[in-house]
Amino acid sequence: MFVVGTAENRPKAALVNQQSARRNIETKISILERWVKDGVPYAYEESGKIIKLPGEANQMDYYPNSVRQFNFWERSKQCSAVAETLPDFSRNANDTLRRHPGYRKQVESLIGQVATRASQQAKKERVPALAELRRQLRVAETRNGVLEDGLVDLRSLVRKLEEKVKRMHGQAEMDLGETAKIRSKLETEIAELRRQNADLAKSLINIKSIRKL
Repeated sequence: MFVVGTAENRPKAALVNQQSARRNIETKISILERWVKDGVPYAYEESGKIIKLPGEANQMDYYPNSVRQFNFWERSKQCSAVAETLPDFSRNANDTLRRHPGYRKQVESLIGQVATRASQQAKKERVPALAELRRQLRVAETRNGVLEDGLVDLRSLVRKLEEKVKRMHGQAEMDLGETAKIRSKLETEIAELRRQNADLAKSLINIKSIRKL
């Protein structure tokens, strides 16, 4: 049979819940203090590699940016690699933090400090990332210059080849004309030789006829 708790037990349970909620807030505060001191952790893929942002900068793991986000913050918001390094903590009610103005003031201060620390880390990340982008740009510009020089040389070679083909075409036409002239001359000479042969053949026949007389 279900037994309803006594009036004495109910305040004791409420006190336990309040203490648990306060420890939860203290745990989250201690994590923010650690991140202010040591830096905001980076986010990792399941394979264990740090997640990269455009430009090859490292991506930082989740951190609360407001009191509201702090209240809804729980360990599951972190990547698994970071979560394994943290004690267990969960969401807390807005009223819980409101009932402890000292904690709220501390949380507000830490949120600003963590944001500043994250910004400093991002700047340090951007410097090598920008340097790498500039290096890649220089390489691309050098490669582009080489390609442009090669294109100029190729165009020059094409022009030379076109001129050579044109000269060869002109020479071929001249050779064809000369060949035609030589052929015409030879055909004329052959015709003349044939005529002469015909005349000689007639003369030879006449001579044979005279001898028979």
